Amino acid sequence: MPYKTVLFLLTLCSERCFRCHYLLYENAVTQTTCLCNVTTDDDECAEGSDNCAQLCTNTVGGFTCSCWEGYTLHANGWFCHGPKVDLYVEMQYPRVDVTSTGNTEVLCRPTLGDLTLINGYHVGIKLDTGYGTNINYLTYGDDYTSIILGSTGSSYGLRLFDDAGNFRVNAFSCQTTRNGLTREVIGFTILTTAYFHPQSFTVTVNINETATLSMFEYNPAPGGHNGTTEWRKDGSVLPGSYTDCILVIDNVQMSDEGLYECYYTGRYSDNKQGIMRLIVRECPEGKWGPPNCTSSCEECYNGGVCDDETGQCICAPGFGGLHCDLGCSVGYFGDSCISRCAHGNCQNKIVCGPDPLGCRCIAGFHGSFCNTYCSYGTYGSDCLQTCHCATGDHVCNIYTGVCSSGGCAVGWEGTSCHKGRYSCTWSYTCH
Repeated sequence: MPYKTVLFLLTLCSERCFRCHYLLYENAVTQTTCLCNVTTDDDECAEGSDNCAQLCTNTVGGFTCSCWEGYTLHANGWFCHGPKVDLYVEMQYPRVDVTSTGNTEVLCRPTLGDLTLINGYHVGIKLDTGYGTNINYLTYGDDYTSIILGSTGSSYGLRLFDDAGNFRVNAFSCQTTRNGLTREVIGFTILTTAYFHPQSFTVTVNINETATLSMFEYNPAPGGHNGTTEWRKDGSVLPGSYTDCILVIDNVQMSDEGLYECYYTGRYSDNKQGIMRLIVRECPEGKWGPPNCTSSCEECYNGGVCDDETGQCICAPGFGGLHCDLGCSVGYFGDSCISRCAHGNCQNKIVCGPDPLGCRCIAGFHGSFCNTYCSYGTYGSDCLQTCHCATGDHVCNIYTGVCSSGGCAVGWEGTSCHKGRYSCTWSYTCH
């Protein structure tokens, strides 16, 4: 057999045994067997060097991947998919400094299936802030470009360069359809120099409840102002006069859902308004299936929210599973925990999920800019979850709530010590 052929077969054998420390070639010339001579074994699962999306089992010379209950292993051997529409939007630099040369990125993260085109693009523009709602206003290559996912050639995001200017201030959306159910996820960007910043980019309430939309003054208007503010909903000015950016809506109905902007009266053209969104569940708390809403929701943990259309749990970024009771690896998010923060950094960005979840900081962070780590005793998305470790808060993982030693405090159980043993109410979390 020619030398090049033998070399090829030896190389092929090496690739098959790439996880082994030593290689044995048995009758390589006739290409019959490739054996690994393993003298020691690395535990890739413990090291975190595996590619498993959910569960990893170490084997001699390698590892195998498996999935949580209710999820199915993909043909690639490491990816898992579940029954939900798993689409999240990662907003890279949601607060834009237009004086800098930094870029703004809208990253659509569908676990399965393609994105639905919106006006011919993968990313839609929801508000007319003075530049229209079609990206054709911009020049491809100079003002923006598409972001390509790996080697698939599928556009999954939008990068707006600094030349796009104030066009970067808007609400952006991504859509996907799975099993006949279409989901649109909306994310936001505002200026760091905006006069008002929202306390939270989204507020979720149940129908007939009271909603409070609140923004705080972040940058006083140059030269002062007349002391009044205006609100807009979906681009239209709301009636009334306000002295701050707090809007209370009693007996909320579905017609109240939408995008809200607040700014100093007469200064909308400055593009320094705060932007936030009100999401309304069409059913009372703990129920789903409008209009009658007679079905009871699944128990959703760790900040997960019950989908009023399906009864399934929409998980806060950093948790997955049917009940959002399983923590993702640090830096990962999505129902299947397969999406990873771009550029390996989860600070200073928001992650938005399907309604009625809205936008949150990823697990481990909180604050208006999502750049502050959780303090001792709290964990999860926006640091809204309380630790329940038997030996104290110092052993509680700020991302997942897992106790590194000592187990759960009395009365609590679960991987994050998030399940109360004695009582559970139909709020978004159990106690």
